[in-house]
Amino acid sequence: MAVIGATEAPGSVGRTALWNLISSPFGGTVYPINPKRGSVLGVRAYPTIADVPEPVELALLATPAATAPDLIGQCVKAGVRGAILLASGFREQGPKGEALEREILREAHQGSLRLVGPNCLGVMCPPTGLNASFARGMAQAGNVAFLSQSGALSTAVLDWSRQEHVGFSAFVSLGSMADVGWGDLIDYLGNDPRTRSILIYMESVGDAGAFLSAAREVALSKPVIVIKSGRTAEGARAAAAHTGAVAGDDEVFDAALRRCGVVRVNQISDLFYMAEALGKQPRPRGKRLTLVTNAGGPAVLATDALITGGGTLAPLAEETQQALRDVLPPESHISNPIDVMGDATADRYNRVMAAVAKDNTTDGFLVVLAPQAMTDPTATAEQVRTFAKTTGKPVLASWMGGETVATAIQTLQSGDIPTFPYPDTAVRMFLYMASYSDNLKAIYETPMADEEEPGKVIDPGDGPSLVKAYDLIPAEGLRVGSFLNEQFGPVVYIENETGQRSLGLPPLTTTLARLMIDRLQLAADVDRTEAEWLLVRLARMVSEQPRIRISRFTEGGAAQVQLHDPTTPADTLPKPAIRPYPVEYAGMWRMKNGSQVLIRPIRPEDEPLIAQFHQTLSERTVYFRYLSTLKLSTRIAHERLIRICFIDYARQMALVVEHRDPETGEPRIIAVGRLHKDMQAFARGIREAEFSLVVSDAFQGQGLGKELLLRIIEVARKENVDTVFGEISAENMAMQAICRSMGFQIRRDYEDTTVVARLKVH
Repeated sequence: MAVIGATEAPGSVGRTALWNLISSPFGGTVYPINPKRGSVLGVRAYPTIADVPEPVELALLATPAATAPDLIGQCVKAGVRGAILLASGFREQGPKGEALEREILREAHQGSLRLVGPNCLGVMCPPTGLNASFARGMAQAGNVAFLSQSGALSTAVLDWSRQEHVGFSAFVSLGSMADVGWGDLIDYLGNDPRTRSILIYMESVGDAGAFLSAAREVALSKPVIVIKSGRTAEGARAAAAHTGAVAGDDEVFDAALRRCGVVRVNQISDLFYMAEALGKQPRPRGKRLTLVTNAGGPAVLATDALITGGGTLAPLAEETQQALRDVLPPESHISNPIDVMGDATADRYNRVMAAVAKDNTTDGFLVVLAPQAMTDPTATAEQVRTFAKTTGKPVLASWMGGETVATAIQTLQSGDIPTFPYPDTAVRMFLYMASYSDNLKAIYETPMADEEEPGKVIDPGDGPSLVKAYDLIPAEGLRVGSFLNEQFGPVVYIENETGQRSLGLPPLTTTLARLMIDRLQLAADVDRTEAEWLLVRLARMVSEQPRIRISRFTEGGAAQVQLHDPTTPADTLPKPAIRPYPVEYAGMWRMKNGSQVLIRPIRPEDEPLIAQFHQTLSERTVYFRYLSTLKLSTRIAHERLIRICFIDYARQMALVVEHRDPETGEPRIIAVGRLHKDMQAFARGIREAEFSLVVSDAFQGQGLGKELLLRIIEVARKENVDTVFGEISAENMAMQAICRSMGFQIRRDYEDTTVVARLKVH
């Protein structure tokens, strides 16, 4: 590492940054850069980065903003791959600062240098000891990654974390995000085995497409939890003044987060509460909560928080109610919340929890204890800890009080039970957890299939033609339409007769459309299924007709459409933040036996067809595709297939070959080819992508493998990929022959059972 601007001036950024690096060993060498000194803090200094005697991997710039372009240029010439720019005075300062920032990026892009900042605190990696920041001290090591645009907030969180013994796998201040943004870091942390959850303080989205793509990819395996400032117009202006970036419309931002499975919280403390809750307990399947309490007042507060937050008290099953009558005092009222009474012992808590443990009407449990004369907080905590291991549902606790319950709280925490000082806080976390489950379910639930292929050529300014082509006739009492958001591009909405509306980002599936509709109060006679398809068709329209700026469709097919200026070049029109279905890669092809097939990108609706396809594969074909004997039950599991079918077209492309049964006309998939980008490698300028393909045994020998590979290569060229490669079984001579015929270089490690085929496509 090099610290450019290292100095001994007391209280300076350059001194603090250098001291942080040399006082927290990280296994590397630190080189101070200062043209006026031979050493800084006892470490030999060098006049410029070009004078450093070995290659520098990371440069930390602690110099004024005006010096940054020249210094970044020097770093590029020296082969530096990463830099952290601490100085402020860029975009947030107006046009002059914005021009300076553009100059920095021009210099960085002369090479492969990635830049964190400017206007940031720096970067810490506590597990390795790296402290490349000017914060006061080092964060503790842990499994939570914290990313923030605010340096001041970062230092406050750092102080709080030491007091609360919270540890971090990464602690990153991004500042203005001139280069490295949310998407880059989420991608990296998603593959980091030390990170279990990703917490974000956000003021601006930056590259919306990259953020949504990375978040959706990671959210299923690791929770991504966001708190975003700028909910109000005043807050948005303050955020813009801070980072110089657009805060964006808050309602659209909410819709975007739902679309990618990210949890949004409203308080900084909730970031860490949620990381703990999701890290320790299973996700609830719904919002039905069972409360067990020895105090009436806290139960009332918890119930109010639950109902106002959109949850419900779980209706106790009849057998559960009977079991409770057997264990509670006669004067107890059998209902939810379950009042175990103020004199409840640990044994009574235990018997009550045993009675409700298997009740299928509940999605989670909250156990509340207020210390009273007969209460044994620690013994009760031990019973709850045992109960939580058996239920398979989330168990949260609120042990209210101070010293009296301190030991009990440690007991609960040692059993991985999230514990909160107040029950309404615990309820809020339960509802956040349920929303997280809902968002993930929406992403990975199989939607209904649509026989109509996307792609229409039509005059977007002709309202009646749009209505007819996309069948945009809302039911009575409904209105649908679209508008543009500065950061996320086209947004679609559905509105009821009272003006309440729900937003979504195109493209939509029927599942996503249903969740949009569920957020509205609709008349009983509205056909919700037709409303779902209405939204799907509307989202398709705005994806296929980018010249539409605003649209509105009401009952009877009345249409209002506003277009972009006709002189606006097509490549500058706003694009959806989520890449729509790539219809350009669809086309007909004829097999050797004369049968026509449709080769097209995969769709979420293809899950049943892909399951059927796997049933047509022999063990040998499976081995050649996966280089292992993968069981059929594993290959067709819903959790696996929906991730294969519901892909992010910006990250990977899967082409399926659809064949119509000559007798029934039913579609079936007979081959699949896939191209997968390594987004982290792309971020480093290594534009490689891996290919794979498999053909149903009954259709092998028809030229499908070669045709799919040709199309994958063409996709790679259009998707800015430089090199495609694939790992092939050494026994799969047919696939190797196809690759050789197309110019691939085949390399074999003779100690291995595979070969690697590689082709430069640019």
